Amino acid sequence: MRARGERKEAGSWVKFRLLMWKNFVQQLRHPVQTAAELLLPVLTMSLVLVLRSQIDPEVLETRTYPPIPAHTLNYSVTVLGGMNLTRMSMAFSPENAVYAGRLKWFYWTSPLLAWTRPHVVPCGTCCRERRKVDR
Repeated sequence: MRARGERKEAGSWVKFRLLMWKNFVQQLRHPVQTAAELLLPVLTMSLVLVLRSQIDPEVLETRTYPPIPAHTLNYSVTVLGGMNLTRMSMAFSPENAVYAGRLKWFYWTSPLLAWTRPHVVPCGTCCRERRKVDR
């Protein structure tokens, strides 16, 4: 028999109900916050849908790439082992003038890629044109 001061611990279901009640009461006490939690996701997704409907999709031709055997890692070892690190290049997928311009800018301004760039100086007539200089 339990002593008079001991209490029985609440079960999981009772704890869950109390937590849900506490959450409900807190939402009633903060109506602006509750409205924002409900309306902001709806408004954001509506904005995304409206903006997406303004853009016409581009139809591109399908690109197919040759299959690479995936049954062994030996192929990867030969590719990685045969890399010439002095002639590394960057690969990217978009064929867009904006992306190409940004990639060129990153290549010429990034200190991480300085060791891969040829020694160049401005040609003098236009700061964007560059030419190789013999070392």
